[in-house]
Amino acid sequence: MFDTPHSLVNKTVSQAADDPLKSIVIIIDYFGAWPEWFPVFLASCRWNPTIHWHMHTDCPIPADHPPNVEFFPMSFDEYTRHVGAILHLSLDGIDPYKICEIRTACGLVFEDEIRGFDYFGYGDLDVVYGDIRRFYGDDVLSHDVISTHEWCTSGHLLLMKNTPALRRAFERVRCWRDFFASKMRYRFDEDIFRWVFRRPDQLGIGTPLLAEFHGEPDVDLAKARAYVAARGKPLPGEIDIDPSLQANNYFKEQFSTPLTPFRWHDGSRRHPEVWFWREGRVTNALDGEREFLYLHFMNYVKPKALSRRYGDAPWSGSPILHIEAKDIDRCGVRIDFQGMHPLHVRQYEVVDKRSDHPVTDTDRG
Repeated sequence: MFDTPHSLVNKTVSQAADDPLKSIVIIIDYFGAWPEWFPVFLASCRWNPTIHWHMHTDCPIPADHPPNVEFFPMSFDEYTRHVGAILHLSLDGIDPYKICEIRTACGLVFEDEIRGFDYFGYGDLDVVYGDIRRFYGDDVLSHDVISTHEWCTSGHLLLMKNTPALRRAFERVRCWRDFFASKMRYRFDEDIFRWVFRRPDQLGIGTPLLAEFHGEPDVDLAKARAYVAARGKPLPGEIDIDPSLQANNYFKEQFSTPLTPFRWHDGSRRHPEVWFWREGRVTNALDGEREFLYLHFMNYVKPKALSRRYGDAPWSGSPILHIEAKDIDRCGVRIDFQGMHPLHVRQYEVVDKRSDHPVTDTDRG
């Protein structure tokens, strides 16, 4: 029998503070048009009723959005004016993608909104969440900064304890104003911001990673060398180091982003290509019933970090959503190279041209 998320109550911030669970708010700033898969994203939020999302956007507000997802309508100009006024910075001429860098200041920019929450953070829309509380219990939520990558401050989901020092942690990057105001993109949120919280000896990336690339046919070795050279250490004098901000953090690889050149959790290069979301759980066809914190399907949409063995991004130029919004909670969702489909449909065997093995729903385990 189909279950529904429990306790779907539109809590106020004061109610969130009274919750025995440590309260979490995730800030997402998004402008333009909702992505095609947005109903699936919202469904995965609905199944995390004790987590809150605040969205600043100029997109239409869905009439049936989950009560734990709150929308703050504003134009992009209004957004940049607000951010600029708080940070005393001119953001004229920047494009919406710069939000990925500016969001490191969201704790200060939206300080009034997050008052009363134990943790605040930011994330992306190209994700489907699993059971967040299953992975982030009291033991994890005793840390100051929580990242889903070992080697960086993960842009698709990063949580920080709601303290004055962490709300202003971005200011530890001495040239933060130049980074924010520039029209160039620097991956500030992942490749620069991380040095505030991590020492070079704490990172799971560097020369050993480069060694793993040798002899791998799907890796551009020249790009790999450039990657390590650019991200292996901070620029001299770039970070105002505070050891207390590096002492109690949780940087754990959650294997949320498949189809990259990097090794999977079992040490192999074989990544799961077919994923499942059902009643708040994320699993895949390769790992049986093992649950994942979330699926970050970036490489299905665009080849940003796509392994060369896959060629172009699987969803490039093709329709993605093949399930009606009203059926998502009831049916669940199968996510594969052809898009997002109802999970309950027993499809014929799919042999994807990019895969060297057939995958069917029975592979779920």
